[in-house]
Amino acid sequence: LTQAFQNVFNTLAATTVTILHTYADDLVLISNGVNPFRMIQQAVHQLMTAAVNPGLFIVASKTKPILFHCRRQVIPWFTLGEQPTDLVKSYKYMWVVINDKLPFNPHVKYIKDKRTSCLNILKIIANSIIWWISMIIH
Repeated sequence: LTQAFQNVFNTLAATTVTILHTYADDLVLISNGVNPFRMIQQAVHQLMTAAVNPGLFIVASKTKPILFHCRRQVIPWFTLGEQPTDLVKSYKYMWVVINDKLPFNPHVKYIKDKRTSCLNILKIIANSIIWWISMIIH
């Protein structure tokens, strides 16, 4: 299966100016230029065509298009085959929260909230252990 993914990615990389980044079974397509959205749409179409032969598929619910620094207010329509997908303002990829303005504030907030949640759980566990030990001692 890994070889099938690699063959599909090699085919796509050879036929498009879109940058590919892969990690495990995740794929990121990056494009810039006069009409990057059209280039991404073409790359996705090529990817879907190439993926059919080895029996691979793209999960529409996990497909998250995001536009960075889009100057125009025109929101392009992105489809995965015949299924439309909604543009997102932010997305978590490889444990990093990325948003359309490219600041790290959302990621820092995510890490802070995660840390606070873990600390609260540890406080509850520590208090339970202290209470249990105090019951044994007395």
